[in-house]
Amino acid sequence: MQNVSLFILLSVISFSSTAVGQQVYRWVDDEGKVHYGDRPPQTLQADDISDDINNTNVDTSTSERAKVGKIFAKETASEKRLKKEKHHKQSAAEHNRRVACENARKRLKVLEERPFYIVDSDGNGHDVSMKEKDQMIAAQRAAIRKNCR
Repeated sequence: MQNVSLFILLSVISFSSTAVGQQVYRWVDDEGKVHYGDRPPQTLQADDISDDINNTNVDTSTSERAKVGKIFAKETASEKRLKKEKHHKQSAAEHNRRVACENARKRLKVLEERPFYIVDSDGNGHDVSMKEKDQMIAAQRAAIRKNCR
């Protein structure tokens, strides 16, 4: 049993050490094309370039870090305030739109379900013609299209 455990332990250690110490090779084939790989070809001369590429694409310059810092800078207090105001305005506009939608639906329901008449400022009532009623219905449907999403 100890031999099996020792074998597994040695296998894991040898596998992990080969994964960490990977080599990268560069070679040119007979047609002049440049190739890269983790194993050199058997028939061509290959250069081990592992040490040359370890720190590729790692920028430690101060100017580049400053640029990145500006791009990903935290919000200032004024930016937060403006963002909050914008959110408030959007919320109020959304609320007003919902109220307008609900009111238009209620008015449309009344117009479609029953005979309709108008009472003027003097208290005199008169029936609404079919043409006037159709115009009112069309106006409420337009309000619904505009405000009910």
